[in-house]
Amino acid sequence: MARSYLLTSTFWAGAFERAVKTFAQTLGAALTVNAASSATGVSVFAAGAGGLWLAGLAVAATAAVFSILFSVGSGASGIGPSGSPALVDDRATDHTPGRHSL
Repeated sequence: MARSYLLTSTFWAGAFERAVKTFAQTLGAALTVNAASSATGVSVFAAGAGGLWLAGLAVAATAAVFSILFSVGSGASGIGPSGSPALVDDRATDHTPGRHSL
């Protein structure tokens, strides 16, 4: 099976965009959960202030790596649009305002 989608800039641009979003979301979630848990006296990351950022960055970087791996797997699945890291072809969705639009 050819893996030519891995050689396209379109695929990697989409995969990189997904990884950056995943990184930001995960870092935000890690810091928020730690802040909320610290308010109750239980710290999720049992480290000092510098360690908190390092732990949050490590978790976010790991999530970004998994995002790239899932994008490669999605491209290989053949389910989504050709040359895309997506499983769903949202370009084919009708975005015409209907009776439920605001």
